[in-house]
Amino acid sequence: MTMKAVVSYDKQSSQVWQRISAENFPQRSATIDKQLLVGMGTCHELSVSGSNRSGPAEDKAMFELTGWVVMKDSIVTPSSVGQEALEPDCYTILTQNPFESGLKRMSVIVRADAETKSEHLVFVKGAPEVICSLCRRSGQPKSDKLKQELSYWTKQGCRVLALAWKRLKTKSPAGLKRVQVERNLKFLGLLVMTSDLKEMTEPVISELHDASIRTVMV
Repeated sequence: MTMKAVVSYDKQSSQVWQRISAENFPQRSATIDKQLLVGMGTCHELSVSGSNRSGPAEDKAMFELTGWVVMKDSIVTPSSVGQEALEPDCYTILTQNPFESGLKRMSVIVRADAETKSEHLVFVKGAPEVICSLCRRSGQPKSDKLKQELSYWTKQGCRVLALAWKRLKTKSPAGLKRVQVERNLKFLGLLVMTSDLKEMTEPVISELHDASIRTVMV
């Protein structure tokens, strides 16, 4: 799985969609919503053991694009490559609600630690139509604009996930149920990914084609 692009959604600019290719992301990441970048750095199911990072392929691709670093005990620190240093500069993943196929989403509760204060943030990632249904009306894109954007990428064979967020007002989120956490969100943007063919796949398909054997992707 490879990140192809990040599509930042800006409600303040007449619902403008800003497409940033993966190749240009390090240089242009400072132009997107800060919370979209924080969501990419924290809303994942990665685990770290020494120098090894394990977890879903799409999570690896998303996280590696940020250039962030996962420390021990789920502490994530931003990178300043291609952008101004982020404040706060330390994010701790307190709660991780794993992806469920029935819900088509995952979520995290993150503590953002600054010098003067800390706050709790929620990030939810999943199928675009599901994420939109969890966003408050004032915080979601127009359906026709979203459909156009999704159509553009899916016609290229890409997998598209959406990301949304909110601040928690409570100072102690430990007792919150998942249904309480994953609602009244604000839409952030889209994560566009491609599934790369394995090195051995292309010659096999060519061999089948030469033998007049029809191949179908299911």
